[in-house]
Amino acid sequence: MFKLYPIPEETKKCEHFSVKVNGNQVDIYSCLVSAIPFNTPWPGHERCISQAEEASFLYVDTDEILNFEIVPEKEFSDLKIRPISKNITTNVSGKNIKFSAGVGQYTVELDGHHNALHIFINPIKNYCVDINDKSVIYFGAGVHFPGTIELKSGQTLFVDSGAVVHASVRAEDCENVKVLGHGIIDYETFRRHDPLIWEYDGLMNFVRCKNIIIDGVILKDSAWWTVSAFNCENFLIDNVKVIGMWRYNTDGFDMVNSSHVIIRNCFLRTFDDSIVFKGLKIMENGKNRGYDLKNVEDHLVENCVIWCDWGRSLEIGAETCADEYVNICYKDCDLIHNDFAAMDIQNGDRADIHDVLYENIRVEYSKYWIEGKIQETEDSVYLPKNEPHLARLMFSEMNVGKWSQDLIYGHTRNVEFKNITVYLDEGLPLPVVEFGGGTENNLAENISVENLVINGVRYVNKEKANFKNHKFSKNITLK
Repeated sequence: MFKLYPIPEETKKCEHFSVKVNGNQVDIYSCLVSAIPFNTPWPGHERCISQAEEASFLYVDTDEILNFEIVPEKEFSDLKIRPISKNITTNVSGKNIKFSAGVGQYTVELDGHHNALHIFINPIKNYCVDINDKSVIYFGAGVHFPGTIELKSGQTLFVDSGAVVHASVRAEDCENVKVLGHGIIDYETFRRHDPLIWEYDGLMNFVRCKNIIIDGVILKDSAWWTVSAFNCENFLIDNVKVIGMWRYNTDGFDMVNSSHVIIRNCFLRTFDDSIVFKGLKIMENGKNRGYDLKNVEDHLVENCVIWCDWGRSLEIGAETCADEYVNICYKDCDLIHNDFAAMDIQNGDRADIHDVLYENIRVEYSKYWIEGKIQETEDSVYLPKNEPHLARLMFSEMNVGKWSQDLIYGHTRNVEFKNITVYLDEGLPLPVVEFGGGTENNLAENISVENLVINGVRYVNKEKANFKNHKFSKNITLK
């Protein structure tokens, strides 16, 4: 069984692909994504739309393997369906592309990553929500403009399939809040404040909340971080799709001084950093709000597909205002496009970061990718190098003063990378691996990499695997 949902008439469709699912014609949503990896600190206005390009997405619910037939508008010579690890077999005849796929998230890319088609295949799910219950805020098929939705304890926001809800979502000092459904929450009509308001800007904000579930929805076109959680506990994000992020600093999920977070089965195409665990000291009228008094601990990210257009894919930092980061695990993830770093620890403050695991991570490198740059002035022009850019594969660094509020170096230790698989396009060099600390007393130490496989070859020699030495590191092993 499978279920398709029509796009509301008021919502823009993409006309560059014809798609059939099991012989049924499917409408495709249009969205904007970043055209070039050119970012800047917030200058007080929106990014120029000339730096964006059209992409597209569709979603379908199923409990079976689906047959896709895709005919793009343009001719192509190079087809990639990612993640590569899914081993999707294609049948191509002229411009006609046929393949089969089950539950998961995929991209169809023709001659590089521009104007890609994103496919979200949801499991069929009965959310068991009574839409007549007073604790439920329900949006059915169609377009809705509710503005900012303030959730209270015990409430459920249900965005049903076929719905496009132009809204921001907030919850403060709440418990047992849910955001459910396979519809779309779209921030397109909203703008970011100048100056930024931390707990208000962005598509979803949760402040000092407990027992939060976000399940199934598509989140589109934020103007700042897509989902942020400040001092939250017991936070589950499951099968959430993030798409249409092109504006400055549009991160994916930013968990700030929070604990017991699970992020699973998600797709994130973000402009800026994708999944980030931060620690922040936010000052108001010279007084610390106290977020940084809570440690960052017990986080699990699993079975996610990540596309990072500018920045870092699976990240700790860069702000690490907390005494301790502990028990953080990323596993079974596909990083299909990466810009600065695929797996990254930026220790930017006083935190003791330890007991971190990256396991079964698959990283893809494309010959079409170009280097991310900072836009220094309003009239700066992006001038890429005439060569492919490779993100750092595994990377750690320490800063003090750049992101730090305390001006205290931290410590990074006891970090494991297990079963890291790399797919390199033909002709590309090996990506860099580098682990660094800040001073001789603030090291990156006891970091192990086990079973690093690049294009089918296992590497056990650090020099051959392109490990870079750093003077403030100790006991870095590859085996």
